[in-house]
Amino acid sequence: PAEESGRRYRTAWESLPIGPYVPVDAVLVLGFLVVADAVLLGVPGAGIPLRALVGFPLLFFLPGYALVAALFPGRRRSGAAVGWHDAVTSRDGSRRGLDWPPRLALSFGTSVLLLPLVGLALPLVGLGYSVTGIVAVLTVVTFACTVVGALYRTRLPSDERFGLPAGRWVALVRSGVTAQRSPLDLG
Repeated sequence: PAEESGRRYRTAWESLPIGPYVPVDAVLVLGFLVVADAVLLGVPGAGIPLRALVGFPLLFFLPGYALVAALFPGRRRSGAAVGWHDAVTSRDGSRRGLDWPPRLALSFGTSVLLLPLVGLALPLVGLGYSVTGIVAVLTVVTFACTVVGALYRTRLPSDERFGLPAGRWVALVRSGVTAQRSPLDLG
């Protein structure tokens, strides 16, 4: 009936606020949050090395990465200036993004900056200073910033969106496996 009348109903995917584009790094961050929460809160026999393996990124990288992704949803355009202010805005007022090195550095720094704020928020939300409270607050902050960053990124034109260069990584690995001479060769 919808096809006969000329009207087309939106699919469930099209009605989502982010549309068909889903940032891969946001999916990876959310997936790691699920694994980290399961290991840190749900798995009773998780040893100290496993807890440290998932706990350190949750403390020192993911919250900052998610916040930086929300603040800088775009990627740096070629020929853009290098200065801090120039990395944020251009002369015409449009936002610019960040390359990988500053994005990673800001992710670590921002995570370290967020930790005291999380420590101050724990008593306010009534969770106290426990593993459960710390993991819960970090999960909520990281989840919220990841969703906001993904929504901001989907509103950008596709050529300005930041994203993992997964296609380039796959091509590099494929060329290293199939080529006689690889870009990874040292000699």
